[in-house]
Amino acid sequence: LDRCPHKGGPLSQGIVAGDGVACPLHNWTIGLADGCARAPDAGCTPRFAVMVRGGAVMLDAQELQHHAIDPVATTAMA
Repeated sequence: LDRCPHKGGPLSQGIVAGDGVACPLHNWTIGLADGCARAPDAGCTPRFAVMVRGGAVMLDAQELQHHAIDPVATTAMA
């Protein structure tokens, strides 16, 4: 999910180095394999299964529907 577990920063705008991506807001490093913040930070962002077919990246629509919610909007509604 394109959202850091810390403050919701857009991970797609972060810098990838090795097997992690640095959140552009506060520089938390999120593991690409597991979606979890590296110590000493804590928290995880949902991961999604992907498949590359004919050069296109394929995602599972049901998985996206289940996990790709906007946590900010969900929190605001609670």
